[in-house]
Amino acid sequence: MGSMTAGGPASGPVGVVGAGLMGSAVASRLLEAGYAVSAYDIDPARCEALRARGAGVAASIAALARECPVIVLAGFNPD
Repeated sequence: MGSMTAGGPASGPVGVVGAGLMGSAVASRLLEAGYAVSAYDIDPARCEALRARGAGVAASIAALARECPVIVLAGFNPD
């Protein structure tokens, strides 16, 4: 498997599940560091700001999992 360092060879983008406050911040930092990023959220509108910054947007979690060797989960628990 390739190195996941910014600028180094990688086997695919970093996936981010959840594009709310935490997930969008994580994805933004990854993009700023030079990583390829693909995002998914149950509310597709939340991914649009990330798309505008250069991230890919997956149609489903399954599609994200097929595309990304590393996935960050930024989920919300109302409890």
